[in-house]
Amino acid sequence: MSALLLPQSFQNIITREADGETVIRSNITSIEQCKKWVTEFSELTNTQWIARSSKPNATARLLFSKKYVCQHASYRKSTHVTGRRDKNCDCLASLLISVKLTTQ
Repeated sequence: MSALLLPQSFQNIITREADGETVIRSNITSIEQCKKWVTEFSELTNTQWIARSSKPNATARLLFSKKYVCQHASYRKSTHVTGRRDKNCDCLASLLISVKLTTQ
């Protein structure tokens, strides 16, 4: 993944890229910033993301965690719709955003 596709209003560092998975560290500190990051990422990559699950106060060291999936994922979509375009493209793309507590 190119750093040019990451939201420029955040400090993003690609820490690992392997087997189709990219790990990015960013300076997201709240749920509002998480939503803003996903919105900017969607605009830059021309994609749309649907929140699949959310875990507020997930653990003692984790502020929250939220999983997004591509709009073209197969989850709960019919496999054939007569007369309409099928949005089920079996897309496996997902975003998992975990915000850790910062202690100083």
